[in-house]
This record gives sequence, structure tokens and C-alpha cells, in this order.
Amino acid sequence: MTVISSTTIQTTRWRPARPATTIPAASELPVIGAVDVRPISDGLVYWDAWPLLTESGALYATDTGERWWFALAAPHFDNPDDRHAHARIHSLRERDGVFVPLGPTLPDELSPGSREWSGSASLDTRTSELTLYFTAAGRRREACVTFEQRLFATTGMFDGERVAGWTTPTELFVADGAEYQRVDQPTGELGKIKA
Repeated sequence: MTVISSTTIQTTRWRPARPATTIPAASELPVIGAVDVRPISDGLVYWDAWPLLTESGALYATDTGERWWFALAAPHFDNPDDRHAHARIHSLRERDGVFVPLGPTLPDELSPGSREWSGSASLDTRTSELTLYFTAAGRRREACVTFEQRLFATTGMFDGERVAGWTTPTELFVADGAEYQRVDQPTGELGKIKA
């Protein structure tokens, strides 16, 4: 750490606190078993969830305590890797730990990718404008699944239940090979997802 006063600059050496000899049981995570897993809806699996945040970075909640979440969703496949070739962002409403699926967040054909991968979402509480930042994987109507990834943003008006009037997604950073590296990943490798 560097300490600066009006007359001197002094660098101090950081040292960790003496480590505890035992780890308190309260800091250990419980084992998650099959009885702990409950499907949110029939036929779909959900993963990589993120909450709707306000412009200040706080979790958005209605007056009744409901929160909005986004998650990737796809049909169930025996091989979990296969779901990435079908992923779309879905909206969920949550209250007291109970999630209600609301369906795909974006209308069909709006995303420039063949799939939608993780992102984040922010709500301007003054204007009700919701901005979704997301990764578009592949290209719309591609002949075979590719792993090209591009970052986009789209905005719509949030009425507390749904988002309407999504704008055409805008690519945030175009890979130019100088400031933003090009990573050409047209296909995956056996046993690996290029995410």
C-alpha cells in the first residue's frame, strides 16, 4: 500500500493476517444433492442467471418484493454441452425464492446471433428504460453452429411485467484486430465449448 502525505510518499508492506487454524463450519458450503434441485419449468433447463439492477447498481425490486432475473435457457439434452447450441435469454420473476418463468426475453429474430449467451441488465427507474447487454453467439441463420461471440445492447420500456419496444441491438465493440482482438472461433473443439 502507498501512503501519501503532504510531504512524503511511503510504501508499506502488506502482510496477511495470521491464518486461522480451523475453518468455522458456518463458512463451508453445503453439499447440493438431487433433492435440492427443482425444475423451474418443464422441458427447459436454466443456468447463468443474473438479476436486473437499477442505474445505481442496486437490485431492482417492486413494492411487493418481486425481483426480475435473466438466465440462459434451453431444452434438456442428455449431454449438457448441447444446450449451448440452443441457448436463449429468458426472463424470470422471483419472490421469496420462488421463480416464475416468463419466456424468452427478446422477440424471435431480434438477436443478431443464432443463440444468446450471458449478459447483464440495467433499469433506469426514472424513465423505465431497460437496457439488456448480451453476447450474441454465432450469426442468425448460420448453416452450422459457430462459436463467434459479439457483444450487443438493446433497450426497451419496462412496465413492471414485460419489456416492449426493444430497439435493434447495437454492437458495442467491433473487433478490429488493434483495440479489440479478433478471435475467430468458427467451430468448437471436441469436449470444449469456446465460451
